[in-house]
Amino acid sequence: MSFSNELMIQRKRSGMSQNALARAIGVTQSTISDYESGRDVPQENAYRMTRVLKSDRLLAVHCFEYKTGFFNVPVLNRVDDHNVVGMGVLIEEAAELISNIERLRKLVVNKRDRREFTKDEWQSVQHHEEQILDIMPAIQMHLIEMSEVYGLDLQDLEYRLEKKMSMKGYYKRT
Repeated sequence: MSFSNELMIQRKRSGMSQNALARAIGVTQSTISDYESGRDVPQENAYRMTRVLKSDRLLAVHCFEYKTGFFNVPVLNRVDDHNVVGMGVLIEEAAELISNIERLRKLVVNKRDRREFTKDEWQSVQHHEEQILDIMPAIQMHLIEMSEVYGLDLQDLEYRLEKKMSMKGYYKRT
């Protein structure tokens, strides 16, 4: 799924013309046409279109395509679009996440450098890391569905997460 295709889908779904969307975000109609034809979209304009079109899915696709932001994982298509099914997927992936973190912890205990791993151990580390990453698309699907079905504001959620992480001392906000 490309951003240009998703933009066209979301714009049409909202009933907006290219001209109306252009006016709403402060660009020309030809700029929107260029975006729908595959021209690079600045992140700020992607955020504006996300707000106007009320589509966090659009922002997620942009973040994946341009490798920016929290949602830098692919937006997955599912067979069953019911959000409860998505929550089941998230639960399954979370259980696998915990299991793989426990296995990974046993592998890396008392190791300070990659050179301390055997070839087989390192392959196992890579396997567990890959399994851990499986949670990201499941989280993204869940959050997008919560946004689309229940109106969860993902930008506000991301802001609150940054604030929480800063308060815990994990990083300092800039």
